[in-house]
Parts: sequence; structure tokens; C-alpha cells
Amino acid sequence: MIDYTTGILRHHIKKYRMVRTLPCEALQPLIEFFYEISWNMSAGENQRLESLPAPSVHLIFMNGEAEISGPIKRRFSYLMENQGCLFGAKFWPGAFRMICDKSPSIWTDKRLPAGLILGDSVLPVKNAFFRADQAGERLSIVQKYLSCFIQSNEERIPIIKKAFADIERHKSIFTVAQLAALQKMTVRSLQRLFKEYVGVSPKWAIQLFRLREAAVQMESQSFIDFSRLALELGYSDQAHFCKDFKRMTGQTPKSYALCSPEA
Repeated sequence: MIDYTTGILRHHIKKYRMVRTLPCEALQPLIEFFYEISWNMSAGENQRLESLPAPSVHLIFMNGEAEISGPIKRRFSYLMENQGCLFGAKFWPGAFRMICDKSPSIWTDKRLPAGLILGDSVLPVKNAFFRADQAGERLSIVQKYLSCFIQSNEERIPIIKKAFADIERHKSIFTVAQLAALQKMTVRSLQRLFKEYVGVSPKWAIQLFRLREAAVQMESQSFIDFSRLALELGYSDQAHFCKDFKRMTGQTPKSYALCSPEA
């Protein structure tokens, strides 16, 4: 079962349609899920789609173009107006190295034409994608293309996948040293691995997941003790928590909580 709300800010306010699809078996080590977002706004109507930063590379098809979006360290925001559609493939953190031998850190916080990274092979795929009328056909075109790239000899990908699973599973992980110990690695080795394969630091990844937990709590609870929440997330004081939360979401914790459906 796919969680359609993960990473989406204020997902309860929705004037668009989003479908997430799991990849075929061959692509499961590479792709977390595919997604298609479509909207049809009335004249003068719009909605801003916002999501938390993410340590993943995306292959995006939109407005007749194919782009690669690197790991995003800032809040993603897109204003939806009129009629439109966006299709994307979200790679597992680090997994893009299975089809590209360059570190994602090169294009962190950047969106580039897919051809600059994947070469001319993506051009006929882009053309076929935008000629397709049905969502299933578009998905099939992208899956077939990515299946031709995948390599099975990347031994470090499972290590990275386990590291992220540990961050999500073990809520008491607040430091890189704790995470490195679970991987039976030194802190330096884990930091190098993340830089080369993920494009963000393990410290940043840990912080992201903890702040995501905070956003989930604010959206599901009618009362939040922010001082206690900051301590639960590993912060020594509320001020540092508030600063990081605003940097990630664009709002202070108090403002975000007031906009939640439980407020």
C-alpha cells in the first residue's frame, strides 16, 4: 500500500488528482514509485503544491520536456493553474547511481534537461511519452526505458537503503554516529558514501526524517507541546527546532499547526 500523503505538506487541502504506482519487479531496486499529478482549475483558481525536501533523484516529464531533479534540500513548491499534468519517477535514495556513474551531489537542488545526464537515448522516450494518450501507456514507456539501464552490480545500494530504513524505523537515531554504528561503519565512511551516492549528508537525512515526523504530528493532533516535541526529536532547545522546521517547511511550527485539519 502506497502512502499518498508522505512528504506532501497540508495534503488535506487538495484540488488535484495524484496517483502513485509501484514499479515492475525489475525496477523495484531502482524506483520507489511512479507518480502522476493532474489538475484542471477554473478561471482564476489555483493551488500551490508543496512538499518537504527529499534525498531522492526524480525523472520528470512535464510541459513537453524531460528533466532530472536532483536531491532537494529545500521545500518544493509549484503553483498549479489552468490545466496540467506532471509525471515522475522517484528513485530510491542512492539508487540513481545504478544508471549514472556521477554523484547526485553535482545536481543537488537543481533541475536539468534529462538529456544532459542520460544522453540522447531519452529523446525518443520523451517524444513517445507525450504522444501517448493513456496513463498506463505512459507508465509502460518509462518503465521499459529505465529497465534497459539498470545494473545489478552496485553493492552499496542495499547499504544505503538499509541506512534510510534504520533512520525511519529507529526514532531514537539523532546522530550520524548512531546511524554509522548500525551499519557497522565509521562516521567518515558513511559520510563519504552518502556524498557519493545520495548527494546529501547523513546528518541532513536524519534531520529531515525527524522534522517530517513533527509535521505528521501537527497534522494529526489538536494540541502540540512544542518544547516536549523538540526534545523528543533530539533537539537541545525549542529555538533550534523552530529554526530548522521553518527552513524545511517555510512556516514556524506554530503557524503550521494552526493550518492543520486538527487545529
